[in-house]
Amino acid sequence: MAVRQIRLLGSEVTLTSASTIGDAECVRLFNGNSVTAGTVNVITHKDSGGNTKGTISLYPQQEIILDKSSKDTLEATNASCLAVSIFDKIN
Repeated sequence: MAVRQIRLLGSEVTLTSASTIGDAECVRLFNGNSVTAGTVNVITHKDSGGNTKGTISLYPQQEIILDKSSKDTLEATNASCLAVSIFDKIN
């Protein structure tokens, strides 16, 4: 099994509005909602012109790593979504 190593490139922030997450190109996203609350976060990925490139559902306590262009923005439907810029390396 591959071991995932990430390097933090910033501090974790709450994704309450559209953000480039410090011009990040690789972002770790985490839905901090409790499983019992059951709140799903829908993450919207937009290009620098505000055009939607795609969406993805993030279930409670789920995390994903997302690649994006530095000027692209991410936004979540719920303030419990946390985001941090990372360097992702799989060994």
